[in-house]
Amino acid sequence: MAMTEGNDRTGNDQRMQLREEVLQVQKEWVQTGEIRIRKRVITEEKVFRVPVSREEVIIERVSLNGQPSNKAVEPNASIEADEGETLLLEDGETVKILVREEQVTINKIPIVIEEITLTKRVLQEMKQITENVQREKVRIERRGNADIQSDNIDDVSLQSYQGE
Repeated sequence: MAMTEGNDRTGNDQRMQLREEVLQVQKEWVQTGEIRIRKRVITEEKVFRVPVSREEVIIERVSLNGQPSNKAVEPNASIEADEGETLLLEDGETVKILVREEQVTINKIPIVIEEITLTKRVLQEMKQITENVQREKVRIERRGNADIQSDNIDDVSLQSYQGE
């Protein structure tokens, strides 16, 4: 039987794969909080002091000792309470005197006193993430006079051992 040198193989090749963990960093948005903004109505009582005017009728009786009047008003008429008018009334006739007063009216008008602006902004920061990863490394052990031929075997991974 002739022996040949070179790359003759017997067909009993076996393969081994070496693995290494690689980190894949991903990001996703997650809800970390919530802001709620509400308006509420506060009712408070306000007191205003407003000067108002009103009229009142003053009745005076003055004895004139039979002097004639110089100004007359028609019977059944309405007059305002001005001074200096003399009323001549016949039997059964009436005169109305109108009496007035100021009334206070309050109108509530909503006005804008403040404006709130709501804005979200994205802030970026660097986070340091630490994670352990594993990798496989081959360790070839030689016993006796076994020859190993390879282009890419590290001398550190090649060791000799004794025993079985």
